[in-house]
Amino acid sequence: MSRYYYSVQPFLAWCFNHYFYGRRHYVYVAAPFHTYKNVNPTSSNPWHLYGDYYGPWWDRDPYAAHIRAARKGLEAGAVAQRKTGRIGPALAHALVAVARRASTTLFYPVVYRIDLDAIAPSRLSKAGSGANTLSDEWLIPDLDESEFSVLFFDPGSDWRARHPAIRTLGGPLVGSMSVSATEALRSLRKEIQP
Repeated sequence: MSRYYYSVQPFLAWCFNHYFYGRRHYVYVAAPFHTYKNVNPTSSNPWHLYGDYYGPWWDRDPYAAHIRAARKGLEAGAVAQRKTGRIGPALAHALVAVARRASTTLFYPVVYRIDLDAIAPSRLSKAGSGANTLSDEWLIPDLDESEFSVLFFDPGSDWRARHPAIRTLGGPLVGSMSVSATEALRSLRKEIQP
């Protein structure tokens, strides 16, 4: 039997991981999807996290605390990927610029479902609130795209998600072809706000 855990990522994080970081994703996962009355704090509740992205995304609110925090995390990720040598300085610089100034359109929430029993225990670590509480959450710093399912990414029925960049870059999430990393970066740069 599977032990499903969930992660909520902004679409922009999925793009960075898919197109530039070797399809490896840095994720915190928690169970169940809605941890109501469990020991997980709100910050480790996938259901709440989905709303924390969706509301500001819908409202196009670039000043929302959760969007600002996500931008910082994306910047830090680009710097970390450069330090490991996975990406070069020019790409790191470009991704930091995108993370800082991309339209809130690209923060559409994407839900991952992970079978934790299929992940080697050596790849799991307690971090964040899970490190010092009884919260049922884990950090997986190198989750491969073959190790999760996308439960919700629906630009076809959610009219606010029909943005050209989401439809083009999100193709692999709905079974379409992936564009090249060069084309993905070009598309992301178009979403930079002044």
